[in-house]
Amino acid sequence: MNKNKSIFIPVFIVAVISLLLVVYSYVAPHASHHGLFGEGHPSKGGEHLRRELSSSFKLFGTFAIILGAFNFSWFFIKKQMRSPSKLIKKLGKWVYKMHEYTGWAIFVLIAFHGGYFLLEDFQNPHIKTGLAAFVLLITLVIYGWLLKRTRQQNNRKLLRKGHFFLSSLWIVALLFHAGGTILTIAGITLAVWVLVWLIVWKAKKEKTVHQKLKLK
Repeated sequence: MNKNKSIFIPVFIVAVISLLLVVYSYVAPHASHHGLFGEGHPSKGGEHLRRELSSSFKLFGTFAIILGAFNFSWFFIKKQMRSPSKLIKKLGKWVYKMHEYTGWAIFVLIAFHGGYFLLEDFQNPHIKTGLAAFVLLITLVIYGWLLKRTRQQNNRKLLRKGHFFLSSLWIVALLFHAGGTILTIAGITLAVWVLVWLIVWKAKKEKTVHQKLKLK
């Protein structure tokens, strides 16, 4: 195998591990839900606190998905930056600038989100799909980190492809894990992409009209 293409080996391994975790979450017998350290019998006040904490840590996961949609949008927006629209060029530069910071924020949010539910509700089948997504996210972060520090252009190109592929797989894993939440956020993201496309289309049309007027 080409030495450079060996960059894709970890991607393939992680993809297989994630697939197996997703499949296992559906075929494994579902035990009663309880934490990693066994099922407790909390008081009424303790049960209320548990529900409050679960709600908060679910929000961590939701915020991470929203930031993930923001980061994934870079793949679309960077293709629009050649447009004559100054607004889109500024937007693209800002998204690129924030991309790394939001990536680390996603990792931290998911670590807290997953850590809590791993301890609190270990038998929940969603834990397996969550682990599948987290394994992909860890590899995605590593590839992003390597991409920032690699100067060899061919390796950068391959790392970029691996980064995109892992991002796509992460979204698929989240679809199994988060269901309706990911579909809602995906719908909003697509609406934003359509708006960006319309701005680009309008700017190109205005540029064409302006060039024709200059020729006259």
